[in-house]
Amino acid sequence: MSSVELENSMDLDKKEPNTHLGWSFRTLIILSGTFLCALVIRLWFAFFDGHETIVYSCDASEYLRAAAIMQNILTEAANRWQDLVLYCFGMLPADKLPALHDAFHPFKELANRAGPTFPLFILFSHVATGNEISPEYFYAPVVFHCIITSISCALIAFIATRGWGRAAGLSAGLLAAFYPGFIVNSIRLYSESYAAFWLLAALALLTHMHSTKRWTVITSLVMGYCLGILQITRSALVLATGAIFAFTGIFAGRKGWLRSLPAILVGLALAMLPVMVAQKLSTGASSLVQDRLSHYNLFVGLDVSAQGWLSYPYPDGRGIEDSSLLQLMHRRYEESHSRFIKLLADKPARLFKFPWNDFRTPIFNFAENTQVLYHQLCLMLAALGIGATIIDCKGKAKDENEEEKGEAFRLSALRILILLILAIHGAYFFFITVPRYALTAMPMVLIFSGAGIYALSRAASRSSTFCRRTVFFVLASLALAGAVHYDYVTLFTGLVGTNSSDLTKVLILETLIKTVFAALFFAAIFLFTGKSRFNRTITL
Repeated sequence: MSSVELENSMDLDKKEPNTHLGWSFRTLIILSGTFLCALVIRLWFAFFDGHETIVYSCDASEYLRAAAIMQNILTEAANRWQDLVLYCFGMLPADKLPALHDAFHPFKELANRAGPTFPLFILFSHVATGNEISPEYFYAPVVFHCIITSISCALIAFIATRGWGRAAGLSAGLLAAFYPGFIVNSIRLYSESYAAFWLLAALALLTHMHSTKRWTVITSLVMGYCLGILQITRSALVLATGAIFAFTGIFAGRKGWLRSLPAILVGLALAMLPVMVAQKLSTGASSLVQDRLSHYNLFVGLDVSAQGWLSYPYPDGRGIEDSSLLQLMHRRYEESHSRFIKLLADKPARLFKFPWNDFRTPIFNFAENTQVLYHQLCLMLAALGIGATIIDCKGKAKDENEEEKGEAFRLSALRILILLILAIHGAYFFFITVPRYALTAMPMVLIFSGAGIYALSRAASRSSTFCRRTVFFVLASLALAGAVHYDYVTLFTGLVGTNSSDLTKVLILETLIKTVFAALFFAAIFLFTGKSRFNRTITL
């Protein structure tokens, strides 16, 4: 693709036939190519790479056991379907109720811990391949898992294409296809990759309706169903579900919202009502948002004595359920103000600094250090994409009509939604924070990484002073290093002391310095891409 084509890729998208539907020939080539590339890499890694078998390691073994439990529950439900129908309508005779409660009692553990959707996925893969649920037949769920993670890469490419153009979509899709955290965990049967698929599916459907301006009932219904499955799988992402739901109203307008809202609610109900019925039968209560040990996770995650890690002997959490989450946070803060602030300052690095690879599994000849470098490069490109394109608009405001300005606003709103979903993962800072929980945020990072590559290519293709851009790029790199890598705590504690009040001041000062460096980084990126007009920013 030439520099002229790259610079005007969004305009080319609009000029191509049928691109308003999001399915131009070039777009289909990008999506299908991304999917096939990702699938080949994952299947090769799963069955031909020669690494250790980590399919059912650690918590994944619990999902296999949960799949067997779900098989028994579904068998009981099929045998008692008439009683279930009567129970749902409140017409079940009282003498049959205890037997129904006993049949669904094993569901109680799933409701409080893993959730039923991913075990159902494992069960489906075994049934579809004609195998019993056993670790011996691990290839069945692995193949299906590789397929959905490959589809996730194609969805990343689609969202980036609709938000920034084909160049960004291709870049984001390829980055996702080769992203080590996705590859390694495509063969580990944890629910994070599965949840990321449903999150991306809902976001892609919203993006499609937003770009085509066709708020159809069927698409809204499917999006609601995807949000329901996401909510059941990862209840911690309730804020992401709410953000997508809220932005649907912003994107659709009054008429589109009135058409989409009932369909979205029906889709949510189709996904969540069966689970709520099972919750009611197993635990005696049901909830739209299932609390899966949030109090204990926050109690441990903010434990300043153990630096937020689960330690042995296990902390005594008796009575914590009687306090609210805010009360538990205040309790931990009062234990040590400075250590609490330092712990929170350390959480972003714990979540995002490394890709999720618990066993440091190599990918062919690419060891862990190479994978970390790739991951951090994606983070840097994402920061560039956010700083350079979150409010990026083509042309001059005075040359655009009201329709074009409205389209620019909707495009920026879509980008802000993607950024908001990424920011929502900051909620994990208050719990036990590990790279595993960042996996559902990485699709948003990779989308912005594709946008960052697009911004770099577009800036390089413009006629401007090379030295000026080089200076801004160097300044951005230095500012990023100052914000991320330098240890200011060690420097200032040597000057002011190490008592509690002094450490609190040092941590506050460190936060301010890093905030300034972060602002300088985004300002340098803004100037690097040639932005000199702020009137459009104010308009947006």
